[in-house]
Amino acid sequence: MQGRPTLWPDESNAVPSRSYSKTLPAEAFPQTVRPRTPGLLLGPFYPVHLATERQSTEKHRAGAPSTGGQRLELSGRVLDTYAQPLAGACIELWHADPQGRYRHRSQPGVEEIGFDFAGYEVLTTRAEGSWHATTEIPGPYSHDGVSRAPHLHFQVTYRHVRLVTQMFFPDHPMNATDRWYCAVPNRALLVGRKRSDEPGCLALEWDIVLAG
Repeated sequence: MQGRPTLWPDESNAVPSRSYSKTLPAEAFPQTVRPRTPGLLLGPFYPVHLATERQSTEKHRAGAPSTGGQRLELSGRVLDTYAQPLAGACIELWHADPQGRYRHRSQPGVEEIGFDFAGYEVLTTRAEGSWHATTEIPGPYSHDGVSRAPHLHFQVTYRHVRLVTQMFFPDHPMNATDRWYCAVPNRALLVGRKRSDEPGCLALEWDIVLAG
């Protein structure tokens, strides 16, 4: 396939038109507009069998240090394009284990994944739009001949807005050859910011900006 990939599930997640602005004073609008987080494809390993259960966050912890990978501490906020925090947004995140395997029935070798690794978590943002997850760093993998850099999948839903996207790791050498990462013009918005990198634990911060 040449050119831009076609599976972009959030094309409607764009900054809304302000054709009605003539009826409101200019000071009614914020002066600073944050770029929305780009969307990326859902991918073939969305864990439908876990998502349909929608039980406690604790049952669906994405990963645990006991699975043998490096600990990953993720935090950030969900905001609108005017930097207003969005409380009560639903965040689903899922990713591969350190060997690049998803807990999904169509994943080859799924029976070899550690028992403690769910690879899926559901979060709800707090009053300030903040969220936090503890998991482990996923490994790279190849699917249908396409090599993927380590990444995490996110689906964020807030009222009538839904964003499906992916987060990548800063300075990872495989980012430059990841087909989907390179397909995004403003790809820097998909990269987490390093807060600390201690032995056995990487801490990243990543804000998710929805249209609105």
